[in-house]
Amino acid sequence: MKRLLFLLFLATTLQFANAQSNDVRITLTNGKILTGTLMFYDFGKEAKLQIGNIETTVPAANILKIESINVPDTVDNISGFTKTNIKISKKIGTPEKSVYVTDRADYPATYDLKVGPYTIKMHLVRGGSFAMGYDGRNSLAMDSEPVHIVNVTSFYMAEEPLTYEQYYYLKSIEKSSKNKPKYATINRDDVTEFQDIIQAKLSNKISLPSEAEWEYAAFSENHGDFFNLYFGKEFCRDYFEDYTDEDNLTDPVYKEVTARRVIRAYYFSRKHDRLDKLNRSNKKYYSYDAACRLVIKAKDI
Repeated sequence: MKRLLFLLFLATTLQFANAQSNDVRITLTNGKILTGTLMFYDFGKEAKLQIGNIETTVPAANILKIESINVPDTVDNISGFTKTNIKISKKIGTPEKSVYVTDRADYPATYDLKVGPYTIKMHLVRGGSFAMGYDGRNSLAMDSEPVHIVNVTSFYMAEEPLTYEQYYYLKSIEKSSKNKPKYATINRDDVTEFQDIIQAKLSNKISLPSEAEWEYAAFSENHGDFFNLYFGKEFCRDYFEDYTDEDNLTDPVYKEVTARRVIRAYYFSRKHDRLDKLNRSNKKYYSYDAACRLVIKAKDI
């Protein structure tokens, strides 16, 4: 999967630092190998390669992997591409940003997850890379710095959080006779236990989204698949920690147990929806109850 992640990570905003490091070896799906200077890569479309005096265009669908000839490690090894090898903008002073899809594998667009008598519709989020975090106005209060490059492998995310009916089923408790809102909310102290219940009753491959998955989905092109029905507070499976400035981590999860759980929301209030989906500061909100949404990696369905 790392190979796929970096295959297309050499995209519009991702270029080799100098002409020498543009010398690459491209392995095609038919086994043929091309060696030359990578002129540019338009992710998901094509690569232009200079071989001697001839420039050739290679469709992305025909490329198995790209290796750098001048950098010791290849695209297969993420550590081979460091901040000195790659030019990528991490200045996210605007609430809007893009994710760069790199995984074009043939996954179904949706997946139906059976939860007892209930069916949860899940939508594919294709893996890729993005600059996670925010360093603009109010970013310190939002605990959204430093901005760092993260790789996320393809996953399916539920189009809405668990409802109370689904929650009662998973918890093996009788449905309450009290009027409840549609979506179940739990306290931060119950998140670990509830994740264990989810995995015991459904699959150990199913979990709450990591914070990286959640933010990646919030800025993906199909974000409307998830946040049209629900846009309030949600737990992630991470514990709350300051962001690291280490780049190119793949599917990071903050696992060290702290007093707080990560809560994210597409927006806390309609007035600030552009900023709220970047706001991870739960100093004020960490004691709130929040909803739970399910994810599963595309490779695991």
